[in-house]
Amino acid sequence: ASRLRLLKSLGGGKEDKAVGGGSLGSSSFVFFRRQTTPFKGFLSRSLRTTSNARDDDDDDDDVKNPLRRRGAHEEEGVVVGLEIHLQLTSLKTKLFSPGSVLRVDGGSASGSPVVHAFDRAEPGTLPSPVNEAAVQCALKLATALHATCEKVSEFDRKHYFYGDLPHGYQITQHRKPILIGGRINENVRVERVQLEMDTGKTLSSLSSSSSSEKSSNVVDLSRAGATLLEIVTKPDIRSEEHAVETVSDVIQMARYLEISDANMEDGSIRVDVNVSVRRRRNDPDSNDDDATTKSTSVSSERTEIKNLNSLRSIRNAIKYEKERHGRYLDGVVGAEKVERETRSWDEKLNKTIVLRSKESLLDYRFMREPDVLPIVLTDEEIELARNSVREMPKAALERLKNLGVSEEHAKFLSLHPSSVKYFDDIVSLCVIDASVFPSLSKEDVKSVANFVCVEIVGALRDAGVGTKGKPPFLGIESKTNLHPERVRDVLKSLRVHKTISGRMAKDVIKLLARNDSRSIDEILEQELGGSLIQNNNDSGKENPTKEKSIGSADEEGEQNLDATCQSVVQDLAEEREAIKKNPKVFGAFVGEVMKRTRGRADPKQVSATLRKLLDEY
Repeated sequence: ASRLRLLKSLGGGKEDKAVGGGSLGSSSFVFFRRQTTPFKGFLSRSLRTTSNARDDDDDDDDVKNPLRRRGAHEEEGVVVGLEIHLQLTSLKTKLFSPGSVLRVDGGSASGSPVVHAFDRAEPGTLPSPVNEAAVQCALKLATALHATCEKVSEFDRKHYFYGDLPHGYQITQHRKPILIGGRINENVRVERVQLEMDTGKTLSSLSSSSSSEKSSNVVDLSRAGATLLEIVTKPDIRSEEHAVETVSDVIQMARYLEISDANMEDGSIRVDVNVSVRRRRNDPDSNDDDATTKSTSVSSERTEIKNLNSLRSIRNAIKYEKERHGRYLDGVVGAEKVERETRSWDEKLNKTIVLRSKESLLDYRFMREPDVLPIVLTDEEIELARNSVREMPKAALERLKNLGVSEEHAKFLSLHPSSVKYFDDIVSLCVIDASVFPSLSKEDVKSVANFVCVEIVGALRDAGVGTKGKPPFLGIESKTNLHPERVRDVLKSLRVHKTISGRMAKDVIKLLARNDSRSIDEILEQELGGSLIQNNNDSGKENPTKEKSIGSADEEGEQNLDATCQSVVQDLAEEREAIKKNPKVFGAFVGEVMKRTRGRADPKQVSATLRKLLDEY
């Protein structure tokens, strides 16, 4: 009715009716009668598009926030939906231009600052055909999510004006996304997954002068036009921990599919959170004496929190909003009124702050993108992408546990595909070399996993190679000398040749983590004083370096293990008496032996020998 009145005021008399329809490219047009002026036709189409967009937004609100429906019978508590923006860092070019994908790290562009003409919205530039590699990444994600691939998907323009959006609109998939449905995990369903262009990045800086400091904003267009996959979930999340777990699952998926590094610190994955809270109240109109008192569900307005870039921010923002909404619903005196609005998370203040209120919600005026053709997929292309997907995180976790890896270490290794590959390579080399593992048992696999997850990770951290929050084994072969072959040699020296102890193996690993290129024998002789000192009782066992080890020990005035233990027991007379009352004193004997042998004795043999000698006193 409002459109009709507006058209009448412009001199149209009656509303003009369409007499035909057609399509050009990926845009649909409606042809009006001759008496319709161009301005009236444009106005009518604009109003129709705006109305449809608002209708769609209302439908989306019902999906994302079903709590607003009266008479809902769901349980009370917080209800959360996520919008996860995943940048496809594996691509070499952007979504609609041949421009290189430049990583933004620490607020400055890493690499060439040149941005393609289309990505900076130069007049007259048109988008290139959609990046085919981006479509393949979307199809891989469909396999991981068990989502439905749409045979035909189209692009739309999402209009809004901001400094980091040069075009004045974002090319996205509002009406016909490339993926529909699916699940991130057992409890969280996916509504849709769409391809879209990334925006630039607004950076704040302070310019100091003699009188005052002025703040200014700088727009970095390095990532403008990069490819994003936006994953929109159903409102199935019921706690902040559940939300963090869901985002972590998406990060793992992206890394295993090798479509993105998914580092929140670098901005390659960003999350918008939609939060509302439901409370159940008794119906005041019902009979109090009735055992079946009716109750109604009331809920707060949905609040959207934009651009959360860490798991901690997601957790804290949801927790803060849950408490804020709860105080309002419970009628706490002085509680802040909850309205439908968009907020951001302030890490310093540890609270959310308002960006846009309900009155200023953006009208994006979605329209079909006229310069980009639809994506048309065949069954063969979908099947080919599905077959290219390898082992996923949950499958890797179960496989490692079945091999004998403890649950703690299996979860740690399955966090990133590079960790799984590194562990698998070491185990495979040990299996190929039958002397290391004549018959691979679960205990053998467990010991290797413990060595990798504890000793090697600790050595990487001490050497400054491992970074908190980063995959520990990503690029390890280029940064250190801890190649799987070298680790296999260390395990072989420890388990088969018995030329090193567990403590000596740690020292060798620490040197290899610092990119030491010497052989293990050279490290033993030059850094650790030689190979492991053996007990006389082990003289019958095969040990190719035993003669050399004992000889070098004699030259340095050291004794073999039996003699060293005997000397320690004789010298520590006070400890001999004290151990009769306090068994913990036994550690002093072991420590003294290890000190005199410079760590080259096997602690198990030392303990056994000392106990035998002490029992004789």
